[in-house]
Amino acid sequence: QKVGGESQAPSRDPESAGDGTRGIGGRLRGLNPSLAALITWVVCLPVAFAAATLGPADPFRLRVAMVPVVVLVVGVIAVGVASRRLPADLASGIGAGLFGGWVAFTLRTALHGTPFGFGGLGSDAGRLAAMANRYAHAWRSSDAIVPSVPSNYPPLFPWLVGRTSALVHVPAWQLLGPAEAIALSFAVVAGYLLWRRLLPGPLALAVTLPVLLCYSLPEKAYEILALVVFVPWAVATFGDPPRGRLHWLPAGLIGGLSIVLNWAFIIYGALGILALAVLTWRASPDRARYARHVALTVLVGLVVASWYLIPYLGWGLLHGSSQVEYQYQGGGIQDSPLLFLSPTPLGVLELIGVAGLVWWRGRVWWGRPLLLLAGSAYAYWLLGLASFSLSGHTLLLQDTPRLIGPLLAAAGVLTIAQAAPGVVRRLSIRTVPAGLPA
Repeated sequence: QKVGGESQAPSRDPESAGDGTRGIGGRLRGLNPSLAALITWVVCLPVAFAAATLGPADPFRLRVAMVPVVVLVVGVIAVGVASRRLPADLASGIGAGLFGGWVAFTLRTALHGTPFGFGGLGSDAGRLAAMANRYAHAWRSSDAIVPSVPSNYPPLFPWLVGRTSALVHVPAWQLLGPAEAIALSFAVVAGYLLWRRLLPGPLALAVTLPVLLCYSLPEKAYEILALVVFVPWAVATFGDPPRGRLHWLPAGLIGGLSIVLNWAFIIYGALGILALAVLTWRASPDRARYARHVALTVLVGLVVASWYLIPYLGWGLLHGSSQVEYQYQGGGIQDSPLLFLSPTPLGVLELIGVAGLVWWRGRVWWGRPLLLLAGSAYAYWLLGLASFSLSGHTLLLQDTPRLIGPLLAAAGVLTIAQAAPGVVRRLSIRTVPAGLPA
């Protein structure tokens, strides 16, 4: 094994070790890190919900609002110490589950004492509450105000809240807060699970976490979940990653669920997906098999989303349709999409990502796919700006930075990981502290 450019002899088998490593690493080494992430998250979720109600949990008091910060720091230290005795992949999986639980704890602490979700009943949060209330009494896709009209907004999240309301006999609008906490905490685990198909566990966790820094509106938890999933799904489905392509059935299921969760990111990245599919097809030794894979993925995705797409598109063809954004101009249209110029740590990471995408685009397997997806988002922004200037239709261009930021941050993390071994060799660093990578 190469560490810092130097060859090291293989260590003793933990199963045969006579020290404390056998007690922890020996029993847990066989546990799949993805499964460990799911198990940890499932265990942490009820604990997080219960802990948020303990003591004087008044979120308007500063000393209560700082509790999640203390929990986070203590948790990072504890996981860092434990990771010295655990395999790196397993430690990252447990860390992903714990961080997901921490997100749920933080959000539930913030909402303690109120029956409302984030954003109350105003603006988009009010529309979401109205949709959830509608689906407490309806199974099919339906508008929140006019029941005979199908929903134009992706209905999966409010549909799940509404159907849960019908089962537990609690008003749907009162379930939005818990649902937002669950969705946003699961986003961490979902991103880790998909990225781990492409990357080692620690890197998978590292490219997942910046999404919450780039887009952190808990009332849009379902959008963040769709965003976290989109990039690794697109690369694993339409690219040619070294760990193998995602099978068309789960790829189609994820794609279909993403459409009914929030289709915007698929639209922003559509040109990049198309270009990636064409380039992968041209380089494939079995073009017919790859074309079949793409066709089946798209077919399954459309079938999964058909309960939303068919009524909506059918109504639009017969009666016409217009988005609210076209009638009432949203904010953010004038904001710069050059997020990597921001003088913040996140901006620096994104700037490193831009440099990495340009430098590594044809040299590493992730360079071209991420560059194409980022280019697609910027192209959509420009197309939307032209549309807005000519007709007043924004095409929702103001939301493209929500995809651009995580893309460039992920590229920044991967660039650092790609360049680090060479930097270590040049600096003649022969040993690395064991806890540093974790």
